[in-house]
Amino acid sequence: MPKVTTIIEDGYLDHVLTNKGSSIADLSVKHNVLLMFLRHTNCWTCKETISDIAANYMSLLKYNTIPVLVHLESKKYFSEWLQKFAGDNDVIKNMLSVHDEKKHVSNAFKVKSGFPPLKHFPSAVARSSKNISDQDNLFGPEGVDFKTFPALFIIEKSKIVREFRHKVHSERADYLRILIDPDNAESPLDFELATKDNLECDGLYCAMPSKDADDALSPTPTTPKTPVLTVTDNKKKRLSCVMSPKDIEPEFDSANLTLEKVLLDKRMSKFFHLFVSREFAQENVMFWQEVNVKYKKTEDENKRRIIGDKIIKSFLNQDSILEINVSNTIKKEVVEVFMREGPLFEIFDEAVMDIQSQVLTHLFTRYCQSKLFKEMLGV
Repeated sequence: MPKVTTIIEDGYLDHVLTNKGSSIADLSVKHNVLLMFLRHTNCWTCKETISDIAANYMSLLKYNTIPVLVHLESKKYFSEWLQKFAGDNDVIKNMLSVHDEKKHVSNAFKVKSGFPPLKHFPSAVARSSKNISDQDNLFGPEGVDFKTFPALFIIEKSKIVREFRHKVHSERADYLRILIDPDNAESPLDFELATKDNLECDGLYCAMPSKDADDALSPTPTTPKTPVLTVTDNKKKRLSCVMSPKDIEPEFDSANLTLEKVLLDKRMSKFFHLFVSREFAQENVMFWQEVNVKYKKTEDENKRRIIGDKIIKSFLNQDSILEINVSNTIKKEVVEVFMREGPLFEIFDEAVMDIQSQVLTHLFTRYCQSKLFKEMLGV
């Protein structure tokens, strides 16, 4: 992922408003904002962008990331076009957008305009022509700069933390990969946990697919082949998942990786995050890491209580988009013990063991057979 080179003037994002009246600055205080600059509504790549975002909307929300489209058409034209393009898709219908007909925002973000390198031009035109309808103009609606290169920026607390600029107009971006940035171990993946209250406050929760819809989007698990890695027996598995991260040896042999070693390594855990996010299951990894990397490493009881309270609200709350699939008995017991005895170090151990044995081990077995796993190892 290229380094962030774009710098926005302090206070500028306070004046960049969405179609619902909220500023990008305000949104970026509570969420990560995925700001996507579109080319024009007749551009096939831009249509793919909107469809890709809709397909990955739940995964983006789980990382507390809100997509916002920046368009060059008039407000009325884009609104009518989006509703027509959306059809029955409520996610697309409810997407936030920023009107930039005069390109003030595009210029502030230094979004480029021009023709692609000559070697890419014929293929780009051919691809666009093949996928455009008879009623559409290949160069977009009248008055729109069709030479604009799409670009996207991830904004956190009014600062750009990731950026991606298309090299050609027809380039297709991998939004989850850009967000997680597995190629850079030092880039942060420590976003604020999404909460129902914050999402509803910004009018975003209503567009969230139901859990049934989420399940329907998830790829059907296939019967895993024999894993490449040696799987420890249940007793060792139960012991390892409740160990303090301080007790786990950071050195590892690439031929004998364990789930714990991957989850505790900055770079490797990012690749695993990318894999599980494409399975719409990253809440399980996030819960494991919140408990073992943050909660258990916090010695101060008051700070640990705050972290524990967030974990309960985010992962054990029935209405949360990050709710993990453990029994109500376990959830109830954790809450009761937390309220009665406070933030005990071992309070989440049973939930961690359940998630690790029922979900994470299965996901990790499949991950070990994936292209992402090989990429992580540099094979």
